[in-house]
Amino acid sequence: DALLKAISQHRPWVIGSADDRVAPSGLFHEVREGVGQGRMELRYQPLLELRTGRISKVEALLRWADSGRRSEESLELAERSGIPDVLPRWVIGEAAGAARWLSDSGFDQTVAINLANGSAVEGIDGLIGLLAAEGLFTHGRLEVEIPESLITEDPINASEMVSELHSLAMTVAIDDFGAGYTSLSAVSGLGVDSLKIDRSFIATMSSIPADEAVVRSTIELCHKIGIEVTALGVADDRTLEMLRSMGCDMAQGSAVCEPVSLEELPTRIADIRRTLV
Repeated sequence: DALLKAISQHRPWVIGSADDRVAPSGLFHEVREGVGQGRMELRYQPLLELRTGRISKVEALLRWADSGRRSEESLELAERSGIPDVLPRWVIGEAAGAARWLSDSGFDQTVAINLANGSAVEGIDGLIGLLAAEGLFTHGRLEVEIPESLITEDPINASEMVSELHSLAMTVAIDDFGAGYTSLSAVSGLGVDSLKIDRSFIATMSSIPADEAVVRSTIELCHKIGIEVTALGVADDRTLEMLRSMGCDMAQGSAVCEPVSLEELPTRIADIRRTLV
């Protein structure tokens, strides 16, 4: 319950009990069954390049195909608590196929996937090899987002993960930066390609000067060490313009586009270019 509250409120912490540390075993069973029976899907949320107006990246977000099923927060709880083995492999395979489809259709978007648990990367080299053999892996078109918490909990493993993913021609981003206590110096030592500022700062930066200062300084410091910056949860045009004036590289959120199906994506990308450029 505590984790669900934190997710729904976009907060980095919440008071909970020991019972909140793991997802119910029934949820794991439902997730495994959902993958096997086609009750899961990926929706794709475009990321806007603030300087150029291009959509150069989309994030693949895991959803229940049946909107009447459990909430998306419960699905995130399953991911963060220790993903069932079948789930990350399915997500990677689907996202790789989407990247290939976009490439074959004349689009050049990178597809980002969120692996919320370090164990999800284990054996990924074999999976990528199989996808490549089947023509479903496009070099340089997949990005893996790893949670900031992984850096604080296991920095050595995080560094090894980044190196392995780079060796497989995948870029790496730190997700939800600012929700924990990771320093930018620790991030720079990992060699990641980009960083996504947590939505809790983005949502309040136009009304709380301290949060605006945090966002601005994060962007400036990241650029000094060669890391691209994305703002998460951008919900209005004012915030979009503030981020553009700060030199933020990319924006993601409802002010740009809500997550859509792969089939809808080309149309939405065209719409965004017409309305926001």
